[in-house]
Amino acid sequence: MFSAGFHKIIITAFTGERAAPGKGVSVSVSLCFALVFATAFPGNASVSASAMAQAPPDLPGPPSAAQAAPVPPPLRVSLLTILPGSEIYSLWGHSALRITDPQQGLDITYNYGTFDFESGNFVLKFLHGNLDYTLSASGFASGRRAYEAQGRPIIEQTLNLAPAQQRRLAELLAVNLRPENRRYRYHFLFDNCSTRIRDMLEAALGEEILHVPEPSGDAQTFRALIDPYQRAAPFLDAGIDVLLGAPADRPADPRERMFLPEYLMEAFGAARIGSGAATRPLVARTDTLLWIAEYGASGGRFPWETAAAWLFFAVGLALTLRHAGAIRAFDAPFFLAIGLAGLLIAYLWFVSHHDVTNANRHLFWAWPTHALAGGVLLFRRSPSRPLAFYMAAAAAALGVSVLISPFVAQPFPAAWLPVALLAAVRAARIALPMLAGGLRRVGPPRQPPTSSAPSS
Repeated sequence: MFSAGFHKIIITAFTGERAAPGKGVSVSVSLCFALVFATAFPGNASVSASAMAQAPPDLPGPPSAAQAAPVPPPLRVSLLTILPGSEIYSLWGHSALRITDPQQGLDITYNYGTFDFESGNFVLKFLHGNLDYTLSASGFASGRRAYEAQGRPIIEQTLNLAPAQQRRLAELLAVNLRPENRRYRYHFLFDNCSTRIRDMLEAALGEEILHVPEPSGDAQTFRALIDPYQRAAPFLDAGIDVLLGAPADRPADPRERMFLPEYLMEAFGAARIGSGAATRPLVARTDTLLWIAEYGASGGRFPWETAAAWLFFAVGLALTLRHAGAIRAFDAPFFLAIGLAGLLIAYLWFVSHHDVTNANRHLFWAWPTHALAGGVLLFRRSPSRPLAFYMAAAAAALGVSVLISPFVAQPFPAAWLPVALLAAVRAARIALPMLAGGLRRVGPPRQPPTSSAPSS
C-alpha cells in the first residue's frame, strides 16, 4: 500500500522547476504523469489485515466480493508512428510513446523530438553538431489534431508488457522528464526520437530481452536507408548526399535501423520479448488511429535536381566550345560556389561535432581553395601562370574523382556528377591556353630563313 504522502513525494519529484518557455512540458502535464505513475501503485489494491479480522470466525476464507477492493485496469503503453510529412523536419517520420490510464482518464504522449527554433543560433548549432532536443509530454488528442492538420497518418502498436514493465517504463519516463534530465544531444543516426524509445523499452524490460529478427535481403547502408525519405525534397537530397561522409556508407545492423521511425515500427512488429525459450510477441495489436485518404498518392517524382544539373552542364559545355580561355562571368561564380561547398565539407569534417560527415571524399574534388580561384578570375582579365597550373591540377583531381567513383564505397551523387564534369572541363579550358603558350615560348628557337644570292 502507498499513502497519500507518497503520492505527494512523487508529484514533487516529477514537477521540479518550471521549464523555460517553449521547451519541455508544463507543470500541469507533469502532474498528470505523476497521477499515471501513482495509480500504478493503488493505495486500495490490497485488503488490510484489519479488514481480514472482521470476517466471522466460523466462516474462514477470503472476503466476499462486496468487501474486496476493485482492481484498477492496467496502464496501456503503445508506440505511435507518425508517417513522414512535407516539412523538412518531418521528412523521415516521427515516433512517440503513448501511455493511457483508463482509471484516471489520462492519455499522455511522450515525445523525444522537441526542439525550439527560437532558442538562438539554431542553424549554427545544427551545423556544429551541438543542437539539443528535449523530452516533452502532452495530451494525445492535441497531438492527433496537429498531425491531422499536417496530413500525416498515425499508426499505433500496443505493447505486450507485463504490469511491472509498464510501471518501470513509466518511472523511467518520469525521471527523464525532469528539467535537469529532459535535454539530450541530438544525433540523427544514433540518438533521436526513435532510438530513445528503443533504449527506454530495453531498460524497462528488466531480465527479459528484446529479440529482433534479421531483415531479409542484404543489409542496407545508412545512406540507402534515408535516401527514399529525402526524394520529396530533391535539392535537399542532393545537399545531404554530398555532405555525408564515409560513415553513412556503412551497413546498418537490425538494431541500428531503428533510427528511422518506420523501421522502428517494423522491428517492433516482428520482435519478441522474453528470457530463454519463453518469449512472446512485443506487439499485442496494431491499429491505424488516423489515415489521410490522399496520403502517398503523388506517386514517383521527376528528378528535377539531376535534370537541372545536366542542363547546366550543357550550357557550360556550349560556352566552352565557343570561347577559348576563361569566361569571367561564368567561371568566377562557378568556382566560387564549388569552393564554398568545399569549405562546408571541410568544416563538417574537421571542426564540427558531427561524425557522420567525416572522411568525405568529395573534398578531393571540391577544394575550398576554389573560392580563392573564383575571386582571382573575377578581378583578372586573363589567368596568371600560377592560376593556370592550379587549374590544371584541379582538372586532374576532378577527372580522377569522377573516374574512380564507380569503384569506391562513397557514391557520387547523380546531381553532382555533371557539376564535377563541367568543373573539370572549365578548369582544363582555363589552364590549357596559358600552359600551351608557355610551352611554345620555351621551345627551340626558330632558325631565320637563309637567303641565297641570285646567280648571274
